Amino acid sequence: MTALGIALASGMVLTGILTGTLGRFGVIDVPNHRSSHVQPVPRGGGAAILLSVALALTLTSAWTETLAYGAAGALVLGCVGLIDDLRSIPARTRLLLQVAVASACSGAVVLLGEVGGPLVAIGAAILAVVWLTGFVNVYNFMDGANGVAGLTALIAGVWYLSLGPAGGSTALTVGGAALAGASAGFLPWNFPRARVFMGDVGSYSVGFLLGYLALIAFLDTRSFVHALAPVSVLLIDTSVTLARRIARGEPAMTAHRDHAYQRLSPDIGGSPRAGLLISGATIACLAAVMLPVLACLLVWGLVLGGYMCAPRVFARVWPG
Repeated sequence: MTALGIALASGMVLTGILTGTLGRFGVIDVPNHRSSHVQPVPRGGGAAILLSVALALTLTSAWTETLAYGAAGALVLGCVGLIDDLRSIPARTRLLLQVAVASACSGAVVLLGEVGGPLVAIGAAILAVVWLTGFVNVYNFMDGANGVAGLTALIAGVWYLSLGPAGGSTALTVGGAALAGASAGFLPWNFPRARVFMGDVGSYSVGFLLGYLALIAFLDTRSFVHALAPVSVLLIDTSVTLARRIARGEPAMTAHRDHAYQRLSPDIGGSPRAGLLISGATIACLAAVMLPVLACLLVWGLVLGGYMCAPRVFARVWPG
């Protein structure tokens, strides 16, 4: 648990340093009609999470070959996100870079996981590339309200930390601990009132780390339920929202305010309701994993369906 403590302390300190530094250098998120905030806020504080994870693993000598590949991929995408924060990168270029990083890391983790013969390994690597590339964008889409991305990373880190010892996975144990600690250190600066945003540098790198841990969890447990439980809310919100936009003939990738979490805070005043509801729904999905598979999926359907219906309910019973 030392990695968790180091990541927590460094996350709080580094986020504080970055908050002041980013503001002085003018790396500011200016609100617009799609924003969930009303005042300019520094962005890019999520870099502290990546740095804290690396620092915790280094100081505890907890690096494994699997974690090294994941951290390298997160670092590269963090740099891509930093450039995107400073000056926008064309969507096609950004996607190609994400696919390239995901391809390099997926091949490595699939080989290390010894998933089967050559054909099986190739197929698994391709699916892993699709998963990592897709999830980085899912996490980026969902990073638009105070606490949503940070709370999800904290809960997921604790979950993967708990899975590690049962499967004898050092990567899951220390990787989950470091991610949980770093995210917890970042949160006081971002939730419930945001003094800094994660930014693309944070959402790309942390999203990659989170997706990478989910991939390791699946390879270790061979269970989609265990691997996807802590990110199920993010996946359902993004999937349903994009499907609705496509069905209406609207551009799927154009920026919008159609996500359930965005509609939970129509006042764009930084309401904590989205972060709290997503966290509650995620914890409910994690608890359901203890049930038999069919019962678990039934509970997931009820919880995730309830989450997607929440904006209409909250608009009536918790206005403003």
